[in-house]
This record gives sequence, structure tokens and C-alpha cells, in this order.
Amino acid sequence: MKCVQSDSFIVVGYELSTVARSGIGSLLLAARRGSGWAYVGNVGTGFNERSAEYLRKTLDRIKRKTPPVEYSDRRKNLVWVQPTLIAEMEYRAWDA
Repeated sequence: MKCVQSDSFIVVGYELSTVARSGIGSLLLAARRGSGWAYVGNVGTGFNERSAEYLRKTLDRIKRKTPPVEYSDRRKNLVWVQPTLIAEMEYRAWDA
């Protein structure tokens, strides 16, 4: 038996992809922590080509230069966005 959970997360950015035609490798997500947002991870599956292209155009309209959340990873090719889009995600487990 599989136990699938779902939750809403705010999109705070995306990682560029050199392979995907849309240019999105994964979305960077945050969750509410107290009165602010905390980075919780990324997700890179579940996009078809059409929705990924639409998502990229939408995200590119709300770009920002600095991360809207505390982020310490040194990965390159990240694009930060205003935290205005909400993504509903399904998952089996969450490592906190």
C-alpha cells in the first residue's frame, strides 16, 4: 500500500537546465515557518513540455536578484523569483 501526501509550497526560484527545452531543471520550494518562509527543497518531475514552457515564461516575469529565503547551497544556475506562485506537490515522505 502506498501512502501519498500532498501539500502547498511557494515557488522561490528554479534551477536552469541545459537539457530540458523549457530550461527548467527543477523548482526551488519554500514552506511557511513562523512568520516567514524557509527553503525546503526542489522538485524536478511532473512537467510536460508545454506546461514547463508556460511556467518558465511566468517565472521569468517575476525574477529577482537575491533569494527570498535563506539559502546556503552554492549551486550555480539558480534563478530567484518573487514568492507569489504556489505549487501543490504530492510526496511519499519528507526528510525534515
